[in-house]
Amino acid sequence: MDTKALRQKILDLAVRGKLVPQNPDDEPARVLLERIRAEKKQMVKDGRLKAKDIKNDSVIYFKEDNLPYEQFPDGTEKCITDEIPFELPHGWEWTRLVSICDKIIDGDHNPPKGENVPTKYLMLSSTNINNNSITELNKVRYLSKEIFEKENTRTSVKIGDIFFTSVGSLGRSCVYQGGYNICFQRSVSVISTLILNYYLKYYFDCSFIQEKISREATGTAQKGFYLNQLSFCLIAVPPLSEQKRIADKINELMGLVDVIEENKTDLQTAVKLAKEKILDLAIRGQLVPQNPDDEPASVLLERIRAEKQQLIQQGKIKPDKKDTVTFTDDELPFELPDGWEWCRLGNLCSVISKGTTPKGGKSCYLDSGINYLRVENIMDNGQIDTSDMVHIDEKIHNTELKRSILQEDDLLITIAGTLGKTAVVHKNNLPLNTNQAISFSRLINVNLCFVDFLRLIISSKIIQNRLLLKTKVTSIPNLTLEIISDCLIPLPPLNEQKRIADKINQLFSMLDSITEFLN
Repeated sequence: MDTKALRQKILDLAVRGKLVPQNPDDEPARVLLERIRAEKKQMVKDGRLKAKDIKNDSVIYFKEDNLPYEQFPDGTEKCITDEIPFELPHGWEWTRLVSICDKIIDGDHNPPKGENVPTKYLMLSSTNINNNSITELNKVRYLSKEIFEKENTRTSVKIGDIFFTSVGSLGRSCVYQGGYNICFQRSVSVISTLILNYYLKYYFDCSFIQEKISREATGTAQKGFYLNQLSFCLIAVPPLSEQKRIADKINELMGLVDVIEENKTDLQTAVKLAKEKILDLAIRGQLVPQNPDDEPASVLLERIRAEKQQLIQQGKIKPDKKDTVTFTDDELPFELPDGWEWCRLGNLCSVISKGTTPKGGKSCYLDSGINYLRVENIMDNGQIDTSDMVHIDEKIHNTELKRSILQEDDLLITIAGTLGKTAVVHKNNLPLNTNQAISFSRLINVNLCFVDFLRLIISSKIIQNRLLLKTKVTSIPNLTLEIISDCLIPLPPLNEQKRIADKINQLFSMLDSITEFLN
């Protein structure tokens, strides 16, 4: 279940008047807006509001031709057909944000340097407005009392004000609950509204406004949605009673979505732990029963060694640089069942190598041609993702990058950046080449060892931990080919390898179906 999309659907239904039923007995929004206009005029007379703050207040109405018009205090009007995004229910009205607010102001454009030690007077930025609340108060600018009092004359923050991020991270908002001495840098706008603040806050979150902000933000180094743009946003205003019903219903539904997300996270964690347990049982020989009639792994290894020796004598592969057959007692992490044997990945392979980068680097990447594998193309489930694959020229593939041409059944392990991810090359992936962040291990004989079993076993937590323990520490940590070759493998009889791989895939498929439902 896509909870992010569910949240957005709730908000979009709300601002279109489709989340809660309308009540014909509610006072229409038009009456509310008239009362707000009268209140703002009185505030000007009382000196609580400057005349300039109401000069852009407007009335939006529909003429007989059902076209929307906007009328300003000086009597001028204009048709705004192109701006009205959707039709409103009876009793609702369109208006501009500036017409329903008595304060829309951003923070200081030239903020003071601040104090070197913490104080109780804070200057916040857009970094501190997230997840519908004030956050990360360890990342603020501390002010002296004197500087704060000067800064506070600009935004004059009060409980119930809406904070809106207008520069950098755009469009996040929260309603201020009090408890701090705060002012702001320019990246946050402070809004005091004469309608229900929580309804307006949720309106800012709806896709109509969020898409407008993304579409109309300006700037180079940092995008901004500035005061003049914010002030003239169209707001769909319901009757005041319905505003409250909408806000209450949104709170209720968002609480339910929170529960879904929490359960979703818990379930995803449980699925991950279940997969780890399945792999742990598999490498210890406890996932499927042993069959005493299976040819033991010791015989299988002898056949593999004999075939490898023959390839060496024929000059087709190079001999091992060191003895990888013997083990020390402290190397072996657990005892194996009868018929199993410890070996190293290098014992099973004719080639363990890594990819190549073309001399021209990324300039050689093409939109079509030979698939060129990168770490991001190897998925957590062991599949190769071709949706974001880059390509190289066939000539480069067959000449400059000939050494890293991949074959069917090659075992892939990521060795730089994200370490230890695995995949197997299948026929439908070919032709395929790879870069230097991926190693490939080619079995001596795919009929003598089941490559899908090896991939799953190497993905187990215990082997991953042992691989990463040996990671070569450089500016970018990496796994060397020697580490890959030395990787210890608990090897069962060939028939049991297939039974284990089939059982793991069966169980993983069941677990994946659960997480797919959640997504």
